This record gives sequence, structure tokens and C-alpha cells, in this order.
Amino acid sequence: MSVTGAPTGAAAYNISGYTLHAAFLLPVNVNQFENYIPLTGERLAALMETVGNIKVLIIDEIFMVGSYVTYSASQIV
Repeated sequence: MSVTGAPTGAAAYNISGYTLHAAFLLPVNVNQFENYIPLTGERLAALMETVGNIKVLIIDEIFMVGSYVTYSASQIV
């Protein structure tokens, strides 16, 4: 399974993909590593159902992705 993602809604729309925040259920208002809260319960189960079998992740406009989003996505995958 492959997933296409982008840092902004416009970019995600143009590639028929998801924003990275939507794909990985990341909070939009948190931008610091020390505030990272691992997913648990129903949200984790929903995420694993959606992206649990990812083999390829294609990120458009990767240069716009902040280190927090990259770190958080890597913790989930």
C-alpha cells in the first residue's frame, strides 16, 4: 500500500492525497518535540487501520515539512 501526502491542503489536493497531519492524526497546534503525545486507544486503532500497512510513503513538497512533523510521523510508522 502506498500513501501520498503533503504539508498543505492545496498540495494534498493537487496530488489527490492527504495532508500529513490528517494521514498521521497529528495535532496542528503542537510544534515542539517535548509535547509529542503518543496515540492510544481508539485513535491509535483508527490510524493503524488506515496506515498500518504502508509500504511506500510519497511526500510532495518535502522541503516544507517541519522537523516536528517528520519526527512525529516516524514515531508512528
